[in-house]
Amino acid sequence: MKMVLIGFAFASATLAAASASAGNPSAEIGYERGALGFEALMANENETALRQIQSAKSVPHNDPARLINLGRAHARLGNVSQAQQAFE
Repeated sequence: MKMVLIGFAFASATLAAASASAGNPSAEIGYERGALGFEALMANENETALRQIQSAKSVPHNDPARLINLGRAHARLGNVSQAQQAFE
């Protein structure tokens, strides 16, 4: 069940990221570059993305884009409970 939840959340996050970045696929629109770990996630550099997301002071902790990417990074690193927490 947890893997289904993570898989669904990952698919949703991927679609959201793709539509949000349609104009420039390597940019975080409306955020400081790197604040959401977007480029690192796209390069499959998940530990880098996690560090970037966790250290971004300009993005509120409850920001949906932050939480989606945080969940994606955790899921890719196998941190199931942290990923689930971020997606919830």
